[in-house]
Amino acid sequence: MKFSAKKLVAVFGGVVLFFAAVFVWARFVEPAMLTVTKIEAPLSVWTGTQKRIRAVALADLHLANSESEEKRLARIVEVALAQEPDVVFLLGDYVKGTKRVNMMSAEKIAAGLKPLADRVPVFACYGNHDAFYGNVELRNTFVKNGIHLLRKGTLSFAEKRTDAEMHVVITLDPDSFGAVPEIFPEDFGKTESAGTPIVVLSHSPDVFPVLETLPVSPDFVFCGHTHGGQICLPGGMALTTSTRVVGTDFAYGLKTLPGGGRMFVSRGLGTSILPMRLFCPPEILVVDFVPAF
Repeated sequence: MKFSAKKLVAVFGGVVLFFAAVFVWARFVEPAMLTVTKIEAPLSVWTGTQKRIRAVALADLHLANSESEEKRLARIVEVALAQEPDVVFLLGDYVKGTKRVNMMSAEKIAAGLKPLADRVPVFACYGNHDAFYGNVELRNTFVKNGIHLLRKGTLSFAEKRTDAEMHVVITLDPDSFGAVPEIFPEDFGKTESAGTPIVVLSHSPDVFPVLETLPVSPDFVFCGHTHGGQICLPGGMALTTSTRVVGTDFAYGLKTLPGGGRMFVSRGLGTSILPMRLFCPPEILVVDFVPAF
């Protein structure tokens, strides 16, 4: 079958328009979208009770120094509060890039997140990018605004309406420090009380191999870092991720832990390296912790 020059030009033009449309979508439309993913996490330690805690998790904000980014943060916080959380978990990588001059300041980030801390307890871990800004300065500013940002440690949280409690364990970033037991607090497994679920905040799912070595198995692990792949095939199939250990199998979604608990790897909210998302929109994660039966 022969094609005329006019048809070849038309086909070529169609291909160019298609890829131009994909570029515009991936660069400007999808990164500005904001989806809410809701899951339920039954906890066997609460069996036979009426206990319930709703957690909202925000991962990989990657905030740059611009007015539009301040508006993006405000919208994220507004939507997060609209989910009526009992607690908020921040999963690291608050700043964008590796040069501080291009990053949103710690003061503006903390001020933008403060409406969350004014409403409910907010617990946070570090991401690998945060060291480029300055972990100590970031922590001091967050703490002044009521956000519990720790290098690593264990804190407890109680939801008074339903008498529900949980231990929140904050780890070092396994991408920065390696998948070794030392990323967990030294007293992990010794201070947690029986009958109270253990929830872990880990920036990266590379924490997974460590979980088999722990004296106590967590009930739930929150992770980010992967951006869900950021640039994906249709259906959200990740082409690659920045994980060093677990690979694309842990790019996104709910996973089962060695001890029977669950892990959720969030797509997060920002972008890194390429300012684009494709078949992988930004995500606010909502987890309802409920009794198993």
